[in-house]
Amino acid sequence: MTTSPILSVFTTISLRAFLAPSRIATHVLAHEDANPGLAHRVAVIGAGTLDSLPHKGAVVTLLAVCNSTHREGYMDIVMVSIVGGLLALAVVIVLGSAVGSF
Repeated sequence: MTTSPILSVFTTISLRAFLAPSRIATHVLAHEDANPGLAHRVAVIGAGTLDSLPHKGAVVTLLAVCNSTHREGYMDIVMVSIVGGLLALAVVIVLGSAVGSF
């Protein structure tokens, strides 16, 4: 089973962002078939999607500063950072695959 190099970059970077305690520096994987500009954009957006999970320090701090609980405020964070980031990522992958790096 072969996968797209761009999806491989997204998966790897998102998993690293999920496991790290804070936003990580993204490293674009060297794939022969991947456009380096597009792979970098996908990696940067991918690092920001799963980086907003409830156990991250920035989320806990934001909710504390706003005097809110996870139950009250986390759905807004999910919609803005995770869902919005995944939608932006889908647009970048579709446009990047159709027209190349932009």
